[in-house]
Amino acid sequence: MRHLILLSALAYLSWPYINLYQLGNALAKNDQVEMTKWIDLYSIRNIYKENLQWQVKQTVGNPRNFPEFLRGGAEMLGDAAIDSMITTDWLRKQLNNGYFHHNLSFAFFESPTRFMMRIGELGHDPIHIQMNLQDWKWRVTAVYE
Repeated sequence: MRHLILLSALAYLSWPYINLYQLGNALAKNDQVEMTKWIDLYSIRNIYKENLQWQVKQTVGNPRNFPEFLRGGAEMLGDAAIDSMITTDWLRKQLNNGYFHHNLSFAFFESPTRFMMRIGELGHDPIHIQMNLQDWKWRVTAVYE
């Protein structure tokens, strides 16, 4: 029984690393169908928009200081720009066309359903990639530059 528990724990701990390897292969081959298994573009875009809104709020101040029509227009333009900018090609570039393993400086669980990795060293503008367990697959759900 202990062996079964140990084997299950090892399988679970290695699971995101295996999916990370599969993602790297899909990116290296530019296999769009395979990439969609490992990438959740909808989540990446939404989190990118949330981060951008937060950064604007921190930089500009309270967004209520702007007229409603300007805020709405800026949000629509920002949403459209992010939707057109964040594509699988953009992610491939962020992940060095699938050859990111050489620059991977950290990869481990943040929670039982969240896995974080860092590409590059701290202090040298690393990229942080978040993977979440979705439908029994570890998928990229956020990119932090």
